[in-house]
Amino acid sequence: MKIRKIKVSKNMYNIKNWGERYYQISKFGSILVYPNPNNTENFIDLFELTKNTKISNKKYPYTVSFPQILKNRVKLINYCFKRAKKKYNFFGKYIFVYPIKVNQNHYVIKSILSTKYTVGLECGSKAELMAIYSFAISKKTIIICNGNKDTEYIKLALIGKKIKYKVYIVIEKIQEIKLILQSINDISLFPHIGIRVKLLEEKKYNKEEKNSFYNKYKFGLSIRDIVKIVRFLRRNKILKKLDFLHFHIGSQIFDIKYIRKSIKECVKFFIEISKLGIEVHYIDVGGGIAVDYSGIRNHQSSKNYEMQEYANCIVKYIKNACQENRLLFPTIITESGRTITAHHKVLISKVTFTERSRYKKILSINKQSKIIKLFWKKKKNLIQSIKTEKKLMDGIDEIEKWFQKLQKKYKNEKIDIFTMNLVDQIYKNFFHSIFKIFEKMHIKNRKIQEKIEKEIAEKMHVNFSIFQSLPDIWGIKQIFPILPIHGLNEKLSNRSILVDNTCDSDGIIKKYVGNGNIKKTLLMYDYNINNPPVIGFFMIGAYQDILGNFHNLFGKTKNFIVKISRRKKLKIKQISSNDKISDMLNFTNINYKNFINNLENKKNKNDLEEKNKIIRYIKSFLKKSTYLE
Repeated sequence: MKIRKIKVSKNMYNIKNWGERYYQISKFGSILVYPNPNNTENFIDLFELTKNTKISNKKYPYTVSFPQILKNRVKLINYCFKRAKKKYNFFGKYIFVYPIKVNQNHYVIKSILSTKYTVGLECGSKAELMAIYSFAISKKTIIICNGNKDTEYIKLALIGKKIKYKVYIVIEKIQEIKLILQSINDISLFPHIGIRVKLLEEKKYNKEEKNSFYNKYKFGLSIRDIVKIVRFLRRNKILKKLDFLHFHIGSQIFDIKYIRKSIKECVKFFIEISKLGIEVHYIDVGGGIAVDYSGIRNHQSSKNYEMQEYANCIVKYIKNACQENRLLFPTIITESGRTITAHHKVLISKVTFTERSRYKKILSINKQSKIIKLFWKKKKNLIQSIKTEKKLMDGIDEIEKWFQKLQKKYKNEKIDIFTMNLVDQIYKNFFHSIFKIFEKMHIKNRKIQEKIEKEIAEKMHVNFSIFQSLPDIWGIKQIFPILPIHGLNEKLSNRSILVDNTCDSDGIIKKYVGNGNIKKTLLMYDYNINNPPVIGFFMIGAYQDILGNFHNLFGKTKNFIVKISRRKKLKIKQISSNDKISDMLNFTNINYKNFINNLENKKNKNDLEEKNKIIRYIKSFLKKSTYLE
């Protein structure tokens, strides 16, 4: 029976697809983490990990990072391109370049660089370039400088070349070539140069995206600007310094057909620029490959292709272009940062309070007011009349009309608060009753199902901040896999909606990964509110750390790095702590010390002991976490 329930959980949370074998459910109903999916003997039980002495005495929320997953992802993308090169007889090289904007944390960059593969790094600002220099990187490592540039940025890049790093300055605006020539006089060194090409294809990768017109103009040089730059370089006899083409084909591209279209355009430009006498050594197609956050395949939070198909597409078109036009094979570069980092990090927290939504019998209905008797009778008759899908829809419409009329009466002070309380319970009871009917009738109407589930859903308050830990949920309506990390061998019977600690109406999660589609409620096992579940928020390794903000002054959470040895021994290291209340006040330049000084200087001989007690409490309070304890 338990095995059957585990199978239901696997299907319901779609873990097989988005987990990509890094995350699975154990026979005991807990989440297992496989840092190397090919080694099925080495795994970490996520729920047991929370009981580890190095973690168990730490309060929620916290994040757990698995650097071995990062290394495995780097290995996987290199393996896919190796296979693609072999399949299409492509004899050029492939280099994965990590754009550090995706996650600039030290352990992330260090883990990615510590593989046996040649890995490059990409920056988009002066600060990011300085961060890259801070690593003891190999002289073979290619460094790509993107973003808007001033003289200082260019000089810093030239200094990198002077200390023997392979630094490419990618021109994105026509005036940057003049800044480069000005900087050469100070550094006495000419840089490696690349150009970022603005693609003509107007992309609409995201079905909900309405500003694709503006995205078309965000990155790169127009054909007109590129022709000007080529003429300028030729005139100054430095055209040979240009040997790097950079493209931005998009981000989180869920459909492979858009990747094909963009790569075809990249290849077309490669051929045309080669005709101008430019020998291209590097083609950087940027990122584009999507992360499968939901496993649904036909949704923008997912993808309809595998990494191997992505690699095959790029290698095939570039190889054919070289062969048909007798061009030298360039080195192919991709900057798929999101797909490398997303899987490695999990946010873990606990439910602090649950607003239950259960069927509650109305006692002594005959003794209730006339309004309650009528509404109760209406509910009963509607339930009894439901025999078809149409009757079900009519019943929902009718009960809502009644409920809205009674709400209006309450607002107009025609019924009191106690009567309204009973009205609300009868309304909820209706949806609890028809949900059983809905399931028995096997109706496949998603709109009806979502309406009923939303009405009967419980509200689970979880100790975290969406704006700090999952800002993309708020900012771009990103979907992340969310589920309890234990109890998955129990029957999934409760519908829930998760809300965070913040005092903001947007601090609520409205979409959840479901079986075959996106759900508006999270399916949970029936738990004791005195022993609430531990919730895992998965796939948060890309962008969330850096984009997180301090709404309501909820600070950063502590982070643990977890590794597992070949002998199955865990190595746990805490690399950051929760921000304290004092940290948040300092961040906002609030001088709380004046408040303490005023208390200390306050003259009150009668209550001296009480005053000192208050001061001690406030000082200890400032050292506490911003989250609930």
